[in-house]
Amino acid sequence: MMKMKMVEGRAFDRNIVNDSVNYIVNEKAASKFGFKAGTADQELTMWDRKGKIVGVVKDFNFGSLHNPIEPLILRIPRGSSGNEYQCVLVRIKPGQNVQALKHAEAIWKQYASVYPFRYSFLNQDWENFYKAEGQRGKVFNSLSFLSIFISCLGLFGLSAFSAERRTKELGIRKVLGASRGGLVGLMGKEFAVLVIVAAAFGCPIGWYVMNEWLTDFAFHIEVGWISLGAAAFACLAVSLFTVAYHSLKVSAANPANSLRYE
Repeated sequence: MMKMKMVEGRAFDRNIVNDSVNYIVNEKAASKFGFKAGTADQELTMWDRKGKIVGVVKDFNFGSLHNPIEPLILRIPRGSSGNEYQCVLVRIKPGQNVQALKHAEAIWKQYASVYPFRYSFLNQDWENFYKAEGQRGKVFNSLSFLSIFISCLGLFGLSAFSAERRTKELGIRKVLGASRGGLVGLMGKEFAVLVIVAAAFGCPIGWYVMNEWLTDFAFHIEVGWISLGAAAFACLAVSLFTVAYHSLKVSAANPANSLRYE
């Protein structure tokens, strides 16, 4: 049902009567019990039930990724105690949710009509663990896009002002033999230095904030300098692309008109 992977021993077997008092544990539980090898066939008494461990299942996440994997003990509930049955798990083939729910409800009404039929999808329950992160991510993405857009508008205006202020200078440089690419590079260099300085201050702060946030998760990636370098390069590329319009416009202008510019 849950596609767990056995690393030692076996799964429960309907044909073995004693399995009603036996257990399956995960690797974390086996480690907590101090069973380093040969966990299967070890005796275990839990919940006033004396049995033995018949298998060890590979560790898997059965809770939020904020928390580390905890010890897990699996057992077969006894049918004589009705309160042990709290939920039923059903695996549904893709595209057959509606039919499966109707069939499950019919069976439920047949055998447990006094109780309301309630259901939920496990993937949706799992996603609820990270709903806050998803909403926070949307907010940060929107704010990031807005910040980049405003920054580009500022760079666009600043490049226009710089190009207008240096019109005569660029005209003289062109008359003296400066190439079009050289003029574009000259203007782009000023803004590239500003972006590099900003990245030098911003990357360490971003690295610290991201790592502090990721420590809330037991399972998380590490924010390396490669990611920060890629982000800084992307900012540099966007900045140069933004100022490219005015740089190309000034470098393509007629030097005679530039020299007459006041």
